Amino acid sequence: MDETTRRQLDAVLRQMAAGPDKLLAEMATQVRSGRMTLREAASGSAYREIFVTAAQHVTEAMRGTSHEDLVRAANQQPVDEPPTRREPEPVADDGFDEPIMRAAPPTRDNRWSS
Repeated sequence: MDETTRRQLDAVLRQMAAGPDKLLAEMATQVRSGRMTLREAASGSAYREIFVTAAQHVTEAMRGTSHEDLVRAANQQPVDEPPTRREPEPVADDGFDEPIMRAAPPTRDNRWSS
């Protein structure tokens, strides 16, 4: 990894470590401290969902962006600052705001036990 990429990665990890998402902050802290590599974090089961979700967001955000536009944007981004983050698009209401169980769970029936 070249020096520019390393500094950009460190800036992003610093931002993640200070961010509101506790799982992302934990993962970023682990990587920055050297207790795990970014590759280990991405391939391990503990943080897999984070990377899947992030990849989906990036895919959506980059849809329709040309390779030339990406290169131009990367060259204009200051090295010591992480890329600016766009707010995610609002998700349509799926109607599942209610709890799964409304009643109390069943109690044990001791009439049949010995």
